Amino acid sequence: MVDPFPERSSPAYTVSGSAALERVIQRESLRGSRLLVPAFICERFLQPIVDQYEIEPVFVDVDTETYHLEFDHARPHLRDVDAALFVHAFGLPAPIERWVDHCREHDVVVIEDCARALSARCDGQLVGGCGDYAIFSLSKVAPVFTGGALLTHSERPRVELAPATISVDLFVKFLYTALPWELPYKNRLSALYERLIGNRRYVTQDPEFGYQNADETPSVRELDPINRWLFECYLRRAFPHALGRHRSIADSLRTVLERYGLDVQPDAPGRANYVLPATVPGDRDALVDYLRARGTPVQVIWNEPWGLSADQSHADRYPGTQFLAENIITIPIAALTRSETARLIQNLHAYYQG
Repeated sequence: MVDPFPERSSPAYTVSGSAALERVIQRESLRGSRLLVPAFICERFLQPIVDQYEIEPVFVDVDTETYHLEFDHARPHLRDVDAALFVHAFGLPAPIERWVDHCREHDVVVIEDCARALSARCDGQLVGGCGDYAIFSLSKVAPVFTGGALLTHSERPRVELAPATISVDLFVKFLYTALPWELPYKNRLSALYERLIGNRRYVTQDPEFGYQNADETPSVRELDPINRWLFECYLRRAFPHALGRHRSIADSLRTVLERYGLDVQPDAPGRANYVLPATVPGDRDALVDYLRARGTPVQVIWNEPWGLSADQSHADRYPGTQFLAENIITIPIAALTRSETARLIQNLHAYYQG
């Protein structure tokens, strides 16, 4: 089985990436603290946790080429925060080592967000091993219904989790064994999973009801056996092939997008290719409408990033975030079939040459 986590690390599997972050907050007693975060980030991921633990977010602008935190903008804030979240944005490894010494100088807890960066490498090393903690979102990178993982630095004891409370249903296992290991099946089976499992008793993030804890305890639960089994099967059966397929699709699309003037996020050595983001010159929304009308799965992600929505009176502090919000598109590489990729390329040619 391919191990996508850094050497000598043992992940604690949680019910989601959000739950993994919550466990870090509990472990480090960060209630009422200040957390450094990129302004260009999903509000739904962090807002419920911030509210639950009365944390004050400190937003910093991002670079418009890499989408990573601007080092010069963020560094002065390190003396005034308790923890910092560094995102390997869309699978592009961030230079975490550059930050670690500065953070430790000010006793800042370093959290790596590896949600879309499973198997990505920075200077040959798998991401997730530089910070004090690293959080992963399994459902964004593998055909599972839900799931997260939490890595802890070797100098810190491994985190403990409350036991999972969901029983395994062999029928769900059978379905996943019989069907091809492709992400397009995930949504179809998710509805079946909900019907079979019923009420799930674990911490979960819900956009309507906020951050919930079904047992009203501070414990974060382990990932249920079904999703743990699915993830491990995926690593054994399909992971290396999937990485190669993602790379091939990303290379094909990158060539076409750059041909028509789109600024694609850099193809640095070691990047993961679950998603391919790019900024569009001209009318981004017109391109998106054209592609969607032809059945192409292109996305506008974070039309209103958290830094802009939470700090509207100072939106001018985040020009990079504003630029990305207005111009970025993302292509879900991991969810594309070969035929969908060909159709997307054909539609791009038609749009720009027509």
